[in-house]
Amino acid sequence: MAKVVKEYDERKTELLNTAQKLFYSKGYENTSVADIIEKVGIAKGTFYHYFKTKEDLLNQLIERISDAILSQLEIVANDNTLNAVDKFNKFYIDAGNYKKENKEAVIVAARVFHNEDNLRMKEKLYKSVIKKTTPLLMPIIKQGVKEGVFKTSYSEHLASLIFTMGFYMRDEFSEVIVKPNIEESEIERIVEICMMYQDAIERLLGAPEGSIQIFTRELIKSFFK
Repeated sequence: MAKVVKEYDERKTELLNTAQKLFYSKGYENTSVADIIEKVGIAKGTFYHYFKTKEDLLNQLIERISDAILSQLEIVANDNTLNAVDKFNKFYIDAGNYKKENKEAVIVAARVFHNEDNLRMKEKLYKSVIKKTTPLLMPIIKQGVKEGVFKTSYSEHLASLIFTMGFYMRDEFSEVIVKPNIEESEIERIVEICMMYQDAIERLLGAPEGSIQIFTRELIKSFFK
């Protein structure tokens, strides 16, 4: 039985890896199920044994990327050597660096979710992200309150609010990143939105001015190069 499970997982991973490469090189819309199964060398029925549709495959691919980010964030959240401010900043910075290293995946996701036909899938993913990340961020906020660097009475709810606000920033980012030609003024606008988000988090946490440093202008601009 273990051998069967292993073969199933290996085949599924192969399909996800192949689809990811094709999405990067051809784009999501220009990649068909036929392209994927031809590249892997399997029958069409085999593909649908693993995924209901191409969108289902994409959804699972994004979940896999999200889980990889979350595994890194979990390490930060459980690092007892860091104070709350350093932990909070590293929580976001590590996620940003991972996205930078997987920039193609971020752009593919932005293009897909920018499509109005995929709004339901985007909403589903956003809810999944909040559900997974809130339990990691909440203890950091509580730690900051205990250390006296965060001043809030709403630790239980603030983590969800911070991520919900972040979706506005991500939507604005996605709207620009999908354009074939991006003006410098548009990039600057996204930078300002990201910095506004950073400032808003600091105020919500009641943190010392300038203590929350989760973005740099260089990191944000690097996505548009």
